[in-house]
Amino acid sequence: MADPPPTALRCPRCGADAGARGPPSPWLTYRACPSCGHSIAIAPALVAPPRYTWEVYPGLYPPQPRLRAPEVRWRRLLIPVLLAIALGTAGLVALTVGDASASSQNASFQLSGTVASSRGAPLAGANLVLVDEAGTVLGTTASNGSFSFPGVPTGGFNLSVSMSGYQTAIVLGYVSPGYSTGNQGIQITLVPGSGSSTTALAAFPNLETMLAVVGAAAVAFAVCALVAGIAAAIVRRQDRPALALIGSLAGLGPLATLFGTGVWGAFPMLLFVSLAIGALAAFAAVLSWIELLQIGDRADRAAP
Repeated sequence: MADPPPTALRCPRCGADAGARGPPSPWLTYRACPSCGHSIAIAPALVAPPRYTWEVYPGLYPPQPRLRAPEVRWRRLLIPVLLAIALGTAGLVALTVGDASASSQNASFQLSGTVASSRGAPLAGANLVLVDEAGTVLGTTASNGSFSFPGVPTGGFNLSVSMSGYQTAIVLGYVSPGYSTGNQGIQITLVPGSGSSTTALAAFPNLETMLAVVGAAAVAFAVCALVAGIAAAIVRRQDRPALALIGSLAGLGPLATLFGTGVWGAFPMLLFVSLAIGALAAFAAVLSWIELLQIGDRADRAAP
């Protein structure tokens, strides 16, 4: 393979032409500038120029600009993802507050259904006791086993159904404009024997519990949004991948909150948005973790 043609030298001080480099040499050589006399360092022609810090040895190359270790930065991609996590989680706060407001509005509902035996035969004359936010209402089933309670207010209810020779059935539910379970068509089956059995149709036993749980969820969402937003701002200014990982993991907080409080079954929209945020959080966490591993790899390679 033919040697590359010699290249011209220029003085780094005055810029004058100092002639051709000459034949390749494995050693560092110097030449005086014909115009100003400045010493011009000539690097070995057969050695590739340095790319990384650990390739530079004292005296082998002339002074060079400060070199950096190889880097792969995900910052430009992580910042919009972190911002999306922060904004999406902030949107969860708005959704939660809206659902809580709608679920606490005053309204009335009709609670109805049927009572039957374990063999499917309708039970007439079964005793019903409905305890709701307004008080206690008594009733009995009709000849076809049906019942109906009009004017049930917003909030939790406790419906007890009893009949001689059967276990007492207790049904727990919740009705409201924003979140309603069992407001009509409740199918109750009485089992022969003594004692009682309880069926929970709702996550909240009363209005106060619903507001407390949803309020706690909204606060948790707000904290997650704040962490992700602060992480995005600091990563943008200071390029801190460890903090980016923390901000990414904050996007998984809404899912943990939903399942921890039991709100996910009450408000499906919150669950849908939280799943989307969780997918973004997992993606950002993977990118942050890759960058942390790369930083450790660079540090190992750059160590003397």
